Amino acid sequence: MGAKVPVPVGGVDIYKLPLTTMEGFVLSRVDGSATCDDIAMMTSVQSTELDAILDRLEELGALKQPWKAARARRGGGPPQPAPSGPPPEQLYDEPESPPDYELSELDDPAEINLEARRRILNAFHMVDDLSLYQVLGLTQKADKKKIRAAYFALSKRFHPDAFFGKDMGAYEAKIEHVFKRLTEAYETLGRAKRREEYDQYLATTSATLEVTEVLAQAQKEAEEIRAAPESVLLDTGMPSSDALRPPKVPDVARQRPKRKVRERGVSSPDQRRKAAAARLRRGLDSMIPPAASSRPPPVVSPAPPPPPSAPPQSKREKRESVIKELARTLTSSPTGMPSSPTKIGQYLEQAKTSEERGDVVGASNALQLALAMQPDNEEVKAEYDRVTAGVAAALAGNYEKQARYEERVGKWTEAAESWARVVEGRPEDATANRSAALCLLRSSGDLHLAQRCAETAVRLQPDKVESLVALAEVYLGAGLKLNARRELEKAVKLDEDNDVAKNLLREAK
Repeated sequence: MGAKVPVPVGGVDIYKLPLTTMEGFVLSRVDGSATCDDIAMMTSVQSTELDAILDRLEELGALKQPWKAARARRGGGPPQPAPSGPPPEQLYDEPESPPDYELSELDDPAEINLEARRRILNAFHMVDDLSLYQVLGLTQKADKKKIRAAYFALSKRFHPDAFFGKDMGAYEAKIEHVFKRLTEAYETLGRAKRREEYDQYLATTSATLEVTEVLAQAQKEAEEIRAAPESVLLDTGMPSSDALRPPKVPDVARQRPKRKVRERGVSSPDQRRKAAAARLRRGLDSMIPPAASSRPPPVVSPAPPPPPSAPPQSKREKRESVIKELARTLTSSPTGMPSSPTKIGQYLEQAKTSEERGDVVGASNALQLALAMQPDNEEVKAEYDRVTAGVAAALAGNYEKQARYEERVGKWTEAAESWARVVEGRPEDATANRSAALCLLRSSGDLHLAQRCAETAVRLQPDKVESLVALAEVYLGAGLKLNARRELEKAVKLDEDNDVAKNLLREAK
């Protein structure tokens, strides 16, 4: 079974499940971090029997076994039925329930019937939220023949010329937008290189979204802890309507799976885990606070004889000692909100274990729950801030891939958001700050934020012409010609042959 990790499903009332004693015992050991081997050792259940119990618990909806779903996606599981859906020409006929638009839009004056109005409105309000495959009503396995057929079937309904000679009113701009999106899907998916780039973009955004959803779940759970009355914050550390009755098995229903940031280009799960752990250690080693013993001793006269020297600690040992001391302090401290210090210690220990495995998301979630139980504890907050910075740094690479693709296809709003996430993870990255500023400018976004990003890029690279020009462009966008002229004069001084800087300087005068 190795590193297979079953994960609990949140929101399940385990007391209503028809569990045997052994099934309840096994379920109580499932916490999102214990592997199947760990659970077998803790419960003394043989591997074959444990497999059957886990399958039974998954059928009941109490847990998930992600490795089975992954095997099925790779073709190792039973054949999956082909997705059923309407043919492309009927894709946008059925309105959303309720429709994703105001019914008053149907009354906008136009020389088209009610059926066509609904179809156009359905498509207009849907296409920007769909992948290019979904826009054409296809799966990622669709071949060029299906792509072409779907595009031409939909074009018959959404080409502006289909309503030639009719007064479309407000519907004209809507149908043009839908047709533009259909054409984008056809031209992207119909060309091998562009389709490959788009598939990579989808994979990156999917992995990033998976992580952000796990973080959002932990945030929600932490908010529930903070909002709970003190009387129901018992040893589980979580509010529950069943908190005052003795549980049959420990309540795991609210625990969340701790997922890892996926590594691209690494084949096996073990390799991915080792690569992620090594990357995390490299990042964390630079953030370890100095140990107390490293401070210079006070000057005392006469100086006492030095104590026997202890063997030097590695950075990893220093980090572990910080976490252990923090957990010990919380466990023994009578101060703070009257929640379970034992549970806080467990969260801190879980954070340390997750960090060692390279699971910065799991570490962040565990520390967030500990902080929710003692929000005024500065040591927990410092640990949470440190690990959260590690999460942002780990996600920055994925967001950069997204941003570069979005820039190439002219999606400036999306690119600005992605570059802003890169800056969050790498605040001292001049390229990310400069790119965020320019994308904000081109998407008519927040110019104050664009200015801050551009100024940061110039601070980091004062002699970089591109950074100076980017800041000048933002100033021009904000109507600050004098400021723009100052930056452009610096740029021209650094590179007299830079036509962009010279043209903008003429514009600023």
